[in-house]
Amino acid sequence: MGGAARDYVQFELLGYIERRPQACDTIDGIINWWLYDQRQTIGRATVLEAVSGLVREGALEEQRGPGGEILYAAPRPRQPPMQRQE
Repeated sequence: MGGAARDYVQFELLGYIERRPQACDTIDGIINWWLYDQRQTIGRATVLEAVSGLVREGALEEQRGPGGEILYAAPRPRQPPMQRQE
């Protein structure tokens, strides 16, 4: 599957995290849960390519799980630096 499949997967993943902003999972979890209906037709390489693209774009971020596995989630809102009060 080429660019069209990657774009489709990215669209599906963005919709998933819009509906579930707290979602956080490994590639296998994304395939088995986030893309549940499509998991039989979309290859792992396509999902990896789609996720990598979303990470580069800042739409997903990588996190390390307690066992060292890589997890993917929506970016956490950045806190502005605290201002000193005088």
